[in-house]
Amino acid sequence: MNNYYQDAGFFLREASNKIYKNIEKAEVIQISINLALGLERILKGILYDINPVYIYIEPKFDNTVQFIYKKNLVIKSGEGLASKTNEDVITFKNSLLRSECVSDTTNKNRSLLFKIEHIRDILAHCDLSFLDIEDTKLLILRDFYPLLKSYSNELKIPSKHIFDN
Repeated sequence: MNNYYQDAGFFLREASNKIYKNIEKAEVIQISINLALGLERILKGILYDINPVYIYIEPKFDNTVQFIYKKNLVIKSGEGLASKTNEDVITFKNSLLRSECVSDTTNKNRSLLFKIEHIRDILAHCDLSFLDIEDTKLLILRDFYPLLKSYSNELKIPSKHIFDN
């Protein structure tokens, strides 16, 4: 299990632990944040399993070889290597767009995942009044378990790694 799946489990277990029928506004917000962060890591994990360079903004050899394959380097600097590396990874949206090409669960749940990405963007960048709490609560109660169970099955991630309760 790659590190992205490992990290996803932390956020998704936190979210699953707080889900119950009458979730309060503050809990809806926290669950949504943890759900979005966990899902982003699952999407990146899918790409990482195929090829680690697919998660980087600058996936060129001269950049990524220096930190992905550091232990294999014979030359530490010079021609053929970027003078300054960029280890920044792609966004949730780009992770979704890339992983839907290779993941059946991502492809089948594209609209739902874009909705979660939109909720994440509101939580990260906007006034919280822009968040439709009731709609988000419904999404959590209706879609959390089936979506993550589907990823668990597809990626062979044990359910106990994702669900706390």
